[in-house]
Amino acid sequence: MTHKQDMKRVIALCVLLMVVSVFAIPEQDIQMIQQAMPTQPVVEPDVPRTVLVFSLCKGFEHSSIPYWIKALDVMAEKTGAFKVEHSTDMNVFNEESLQAYDVICFNNTTKLVPDASQQKAIMGFVQSGKGIVGIHAATDNFYEWPEGMEMMGGVFTGHPWTADGTWAIKLDDADHPLMTSFQGQGFKINDEIYRTSPPLYSRKDRRVLMSLDMSDEMTKNAKDVRPDDMDTGISWIKSVGNGRLFYCSLGHNNHLTWNKPVLEHYLAGIQYALGDYKVDNTPQEKNTKESNESVKTKAESPVIKKWTEVDEEGKKIEFMTIDGIMVHENDPAKQPQPKIVSPGEVSCDEEVGRAPSDAVVLFDGTAGSLTNWTDAKGRPTKWKLVDGALESVDKAGYIQSKQKFGSCQLHVEWASPSKVKGNGQGRGNSGVFLMGYEVQVLDSFNNTTYPDGQAGALYGRSKPLVNASRGPGQWQRYDIIFHRPIFDEKGKVVKKATFTVLHNGVLIQDHVELTGGTGWRGPHSISEYRAHADALPIQLQDHGNPVRFRNIWVRPLKD
Repeated sequence: MTHKQDMKRVIALCVLLMVVSVFAIPEQDIQMIQQAMPTQPVVEPDVPRTVLVFSLCKGFEHSSIPYWIKALDVMAEKTGAFKVEHSTDMNVFNEESLQAYDVICFNNTTKLVPDASQQKAIMGFVQSGKGIVGIHAATDNFYEWPEGMEMMGGVFTGHPWTADGTWAIKLDDADHPLMTSFQGQGFKINDEIYRTSPPLYSRKDRRVLMSLDMSDEMTKNAKDVRPDDMDTGISWIKSVGNGRLFYCSLGHNNHLTWNKPVLEHYLAGIQYALGDYKVDNTPQEKNTKESNESVKTKAESPVIKKWTEVDEEGKKIEFMTIDGIMVHENDPAKQPQPKIVSPGEVSCDEEVGRAPSDAVVLFDGTAGSLTNWTDAKGRPTKWKLVDGALESVDKAGYIQSKQKFGSCQLHVEWASPSKVKGNGQGRGNSGVFLMGYEVQVLDSFNNTTYPDGQAGALYGRSKPLVNASRGPGQWQRYDIIFHRPIFDEKGKVVKKATFTVLHNGVLIQDHVELTGGTGWRGPHSISEYRAHADALPIQLQDHGNPVRFRNIWVRPLKD
């Protein structure tokens, strides 16, 4: 390597360090990345592998770039599937330098314009049998290189689905090996989604793994959506000569780097691009409209078929299928086994339990997890961290999670003050809000108040079946199963919210259909339904009492 080449590498390294330092990652975010990361490869690599992570931007520079740099470093370290080298130097794209790598990963790169020799080196690299990985903005490149745009499978033409929204994703190939982390279910996610318009985007030349679910009204009616957006791919794989490409649009928002299913999907996609995970990438053309409708129908009502056959002895045998699967089918190819989830551990007064392995942990007693919360205006919260618990502060206002959720399973533990003050609604009062619907928190141990406002009530709407309260200062737990309400395009509720609540392990709300809102409107009045987004932050209430919270985690559920 010449002195000139050495200097260029030093300059490129300095640029990379500047990017990382300008967008420094808080330690608590690094911890969440590490906790969410897979610990094993999907498959053992055939030979040692090296991924070149390229993070240069000539256009918009995403703040998530250093997050993905860190995430890929942690992924390499924890799984051993590959090692990583980083660059922001376009001169790395020459035949000699690229021989050291098995995959080029374009990490949110924008407006790259490789010269003719660099184009030849990149295309020769992948066509020879190596791989390309694209994260989010990787399709915002190569505008002067048609073969490069074709290699990526599309080019950025806008993002009607903005970073502050929550959008519905459907699994086009739910049984594909690269999709196992999503457990066969579509989902909603808070991220910016790129449009990659036809004709460059086409199902004829790649296998689309997931795409936007246009049966979801919020997704379909996002501002500036066009007719050709009805098929908007999110993730795909394809052959490029003898090589492979894996692209995923998810990755604009920082929190995607600690989203477990997304990280597992990226790991599987990278190992596919490396050539170690040998999966089917045959293009599959589908009628997207039919696919969306079938998903919607299946969610609303399973298809059940029954028939009777006569065996050799003349005995009648009854058969039944549900959504095409035979009842008691034992063949895993026809009825896959459920994903194994470690159930965690139950808390006691002296020791905090552990969340399930697939949960989103919102608060675990550390200062790092406190940053998962803001006040109601998005500013740092004034609530206190006291002995591993989150304690409300008088007049500090509500706090809310940075992440947004719709239907979910929520676990939260709370304790009213050990020193009893006040009575009725003035004693240990707080609340847990899901999309604005309140499960009341109150010291209801030997404390009489109106039943639809005591601990575990759906405030003003449904009193608990029993009072399962523990004494003041003792830790209590709520396990809440919540299914969000669904509104039509005019804001009318077409499916009401439901709550199932267990208080200290005792069932107190049994799949209760919420008849309206839970907002205070006076001594004898309560709010009605008002249309809202499909995902909102979880909120905890400041009601003037120093109520403590701990061990808060969420498992998103299908609507």
